[in-house]
Amino acid sequence: MRNILVTGATGFVGKYLVSKLLENPNNRLFLLIRSKKNLTAVDRCKNIFDLNNNALQNQIIPIDGELTKPLFNLSEKEFDELAKKITTIYHTAATIKFNLPISEARSINVEGTKTCLLLAKKSGANFERFHHISTAYVNRMLGEKERAFNNTYEQTKYEAELLFQNIPFTIYRPSIVSGSSDTGEISSSSVIYKFIILLSRQILSVLPVDDSFSINIIPVNSFVNKMLAIGLSNDSVGKTYQITHQENTNFKDLLIHASNLLNVPPPKFINGNQTVDIPQKVMKQIETFLPYIAQSQEFVLKEHELNSEAILPSDNVIKTFNNIIDKNSFFKRN
Repeated sequence: MRNILVTGATGFVGKYLVSKLLENPNNRLFLLIRSKKNLTAVDRCKNIFDLNNNALQNQIIPIDGELTKPLFNLSEKEFDELAKKITTIYHTAATIKFNLPISEARSINVEGTKTCLLLAKKSGANFERFHHISTAYVNRMLGEKERAFNNTYEQTKYEAELLFQNIPFTIYRPSIVSGSSDTGEISSSSVIYKFIILLSRQILSVLPVDDSFSINIIPVNSFVNKMLAIGLSNDSVGKTYQITHQENTNFKDLLIHASNLLNVPPPKFINGNQTVDIPQKVMKQIETFLPYIAQSQEFVLKEHELNSEAILPSDNVIKTFNNIIDKNSFFKRN
């Protein structure tokens, strides 16, 4: 059996990753899950995964732990015992709140990564690879200029990447992860989800979006499938991969298309610099995402990325939106 620790298994990317890893019966997954609202790690695991399935019972082992606590809040003996078993780590857990105080963001994105690295090093010679999920937006190049960090999320994900030394690792940098192009499933924490909800409730009445504004969106299934394929190659050890869509999507066109699907009027589009004209209730919902829209950052793949599965085409963004809105009836409340 290949013993794999997965952090963030209850998150959107983590759940999809776990479902793919379970397709291999030789994978045994140790899922780091914290107790929450009177539910143990086992309870939460049962709510997400089919633990009544005998095959899955042998493949899934919930670990009741907390990423932000020293040794995951395990005893030293429990931590060492876990380290002896683990050969691979997929670290997907992170705060995705963009505007946390820097100390709070670091406690999750940096200190949590340090604890995972400690576990990997205690695993010794049996440890094979640390697969770390970062974000494409730690690449801050806009043309030939480097922009500042947009938020503490970006800064702490960048700081976490700097920790990887003297251990076999691969870092994966997705752009904006949307719902599944296959099933339409989407996370309520997704940027895309928030904009669809605001459109469907007709809250997004005015939006500062120029005709040229665009964003890079990758369906969750495209991202995870590419990541797993890249991770199979020994050539990817010690490298970082941008896993992005092959082209940006015009944001104004996307919102108009989504509005048509939802049968609601599109927002009134005003100049991208006119944020003072945005109603406060709208600005409160979108202000943390505006830099990503206005910067319209594009990603150029490097040579090693061009020679990997990162170059494979991602599913069509419009098709993905169609599935998301079609499969989630609550978007069509009107």
